[in-house]
Amino acid sequence: MQLGELNSIKGIGENNKLLFKTAGIKNIYDLLHYFPRDYHDYSKVSQINSAVPGQVTLRVDISKVSSRYVRRGMHITEATATDKTGSIKLIWFNQPYRKDSIKSSDEYFVTGKLEYSSGRYSIISPNIELATGTTIHTARIVPIYRETKGLNNHLIRKSLADAIKQSVRLPNILPSEILKKNKLMTYSDAIKNLHFPKDNKQLQQAKYTMS
Repeated sequence: MQLGELNSIKGIGENNKLLFKTAGIKNIYDLLHYFPRDYHDYSKVSQINSAVPGQVTLRVDISKVSSRYVRRGMHITEATATDKTGSIKLIWFNQPYRKDSIKSSDEYFVTGKLEYSSGRYSIISPNIELATGTTIHTARIVPIYRETKGLNNHLIRKSLADAIKQSVRLPNILPSEILKKNKLMTYSDAIKNLHFPKDNKQLQQAKYTMS
């Protein structure tokens, strides 16, 4: 079935279109069938005072955002993440846009590796998303894709989140009575849950449907 072209997706211009093409993705249909190679479960949200070193997801306010250039042109953005139990430092390298994109009036999900160094806890280069929106990089089961040069998971997930909206047009491969009898998802629901499953049960049912 015909779906839209890749450049109909927000953020995919000619340069990114070429990056997808190197991975064998020429259109939205190909993108929808570029399935994850793995999944990371970041759905458990911790409080700061109970978080232990390793991968964590937090729900926090972010404040005290500062940025500066250091040696050899490296740029550092630092911010303080706070919840009712404590605070930690967030640090990004060479992402100067972070300072203007973070709003102290908003609440965020933060996912990243919590580390203890030089007497303090911090998360280096975390993913953050508004806690009031639909997340694709944090606070959920996150799909992990095969990357090629210049084509990273962040871009793939953002593009797929938009492409999923067009997957409702995908026709079912099997008749509805067979889907119901065998407790299978519709083709569109299976595609959606293979990329962005609501939970592990939905993921396993999507895999079963597509097997």
